[in-house]
Amino acid sequence: MNTATAIRVNLHCHSTFSDGDLAPEGLAEKLAGAGVQFAALTDHDTTAGLARFKAALSRFSIGYVSGVELTAQHSGYGEIHVLAYGIDAEHPEFQERLHRLRAQASRGSWPPLSSDGQRQAGSAPMAKPLPLLEAINLVHQSGGLAFLSHPFTPDRDVQQVERLLKEDQAAGLDGIEAFYSPYPREVQQRLVRLAERFGLLVIGGSDFHGPDQPDTPIGGSDIPTTQWDAFRHALLKAHRSIKVPAPAKARRLLIPHGPAAGWKKFLVRIVLPTLVAIFLFFGMIFGVIIPSFEQKLMDRKRETIRDLTGFVCRTLADYDRETGGNGITRAAAQAKAAAWITKLRYGPEGKDYFWISDLQAKMVAHPYRSDLDGQDLSHFVDQRGHRIFVEFARIAREKGGGYVEYIWQWKDDPRRLVPKQSYVSLFAPWGWVIGTGLYIEDVQAEIHRLMKDMLQLMLVIILSLVGLLFVIVRESLRIERERHRMEDVLRHSHETYRTLAEAATEGIILALNGRCAVVNPMILFMLGYTEEEMMLMDLIDLLPDAAIRDDPGLAWMRSLQCSEFSLGHPCETRLKRKDGSLVDVWLSASPLTFAGKEGFIVIIRSESVND
Repeated sequence: MNTATAIRVNLHCHSTFSDGDLAPEGLAEKLAGAGVQFAALTDHDTTAGLARFKAALSRFSIGYVSGVELTAQHSGYGEIHVLAYGIDAEHPEFQERLHRLRAQASRGSWPPLSSDGQRQAGSAPMAKPLPLLEAINLVHQSGGLAFLSHPFTPDRDVQQVERLLKEDQAAGLDGIEAFYSPYPREVQQRLVRLAERFGLLVIGGSDFHGPDQPDTPIGGSDIPTTQWDAFRHALLKAHRSIKVPAPAKARRLLIPHGPAAGWKKFLVRIVLPTLVAIFLFFGMIFGVIIPSFEQKLMDRKRETIRDLTGFVCRTLADYDRETGGNGITRAAAQAKAAAWITKLRYGPEGKDYFWISDLQAKMVAHPYRSDLDGQDLSHFVDQRGHRIFVEFARIAREKGGGYVEYIWQWKDDPRRLVPKQSYVSLFAPWGWVIGTGLYIEDVQAEIHRLMKDMLQLMLVIILSLVGLLFVIVRESLRIERERHRMEDVLRHSHETYRTLAEAATEGIILALNGRCAVVNPMILFMLGYTEEEMMLMDLIDLLPDAAIRDDPGLAWMRSLQCSEFSLGHPCETRLKRKDGSLVDVWLSASPLTFAGKEGFIVIIRSESVND
């Protein structure tokens, strides 16, 4: 009998064995982190993951309820999901029917099982629906209880739910999922009132499929203690006919765990993002920043030679205005201007220059190629075969100015030919084409110098980032190792307690916060319960005429029918068996702390059993 005001449960979860995102072990870990006290795996039309889920829950001392979500149908209401609890997962008829249902569902479309017996998340097809009455009967035949899952749907209103519950109650429905966490609180309370009206039990869950669904929290629901007790007592009552065999030879129970999976998770969550961040940083630098910088530098150089050419043309306009006055002829002004232009120099070495040609592709003046002055260059070609002076004249005539790329000698060195890009502009009054250019190699050399400085700075940043990430990875690795160490300690502790308990000739119960967390075969045989039933029980449930107490961990001690009782010393008392009868036993208890929870090791000896 629970003494807390509410019990946190999630009796509606899915794993990768149907359409969930997490394996049973990962799901159990999430449930433990959310503080869930009892949980059920309710995969669609399959119980394949129950054994692994039960073993994983035991590592976290979470109470286990066997479950499955059956796909059913009801005339007038369409598809209905039935949550089955307390079923015998090995029941032959139940398993045979599930197998036939899955075989009927998209025959041949099931993906192959992986090495660990799982299917890809979200890949399992839904089974062909059962008639609702048949589904309920199937659950009852397997020793379970049938609950209506998430009663409200977008196409089902309150009146329809009321009619459905009335009909389902007549069909043997045991309860409804009233505390369905995606529903608002007022909707949950309305369902509770409907359950009370029709004499139905209530349970709670979230229909959890994966961490990427914020509307279905892993934490499930907090169910009032009285309603939770009604549910678990109904489960125990449904199991009255189950007989517990005498304890067999002690065996070692190995609880599945996954260090390899844990390291894989560490690599995926910590190391892989670290490497991806570094590669993305390098990719951003060399794939985006540097090419963008090169393009912007080239554009700035191009704008510079265009502006310089414009400056020369504006100066030529001043020379042109001088003609006709003071006896200066156009020829004299042109000669004076040409002499000025051929002497103009700029650039880091003072060797960049301007030249003058005309619209007939004739050279007017060139500071480094005076041998071309006055010559017709309409047939002059560069190394690529381009008639560059004809191209200068064409661009000047058609556009007034523009860029041309070609091969030309390196400044004043006629033996060195390199790519060059020039800007030519037309000075229309004289028919002159003024040009100057930049050498591609000069730009690339400047880019390389700037990139060298930038890369040195980036290298410092990258090394700092790598160092920081290394510290983060090392610390994460230390935490991961510590977590695995603690998991191993917990697992071995749990195995040790269970192994010792199973090897003992007395009945042994490991109780945490008053709940029976570990029991051995002898206590099951002595009291007639199954292990799953005991997982639902508190120690106080085993005592006759026990009253509700304030403290769930100590209430059973105050209910013992002993004249004197102290921890570590035996006490003669009586315990309730599953069939309601009482058995005289000697009971002793010792306190312990297990997995961060306070508890007791309770040793029970019955003279009648030992004899």
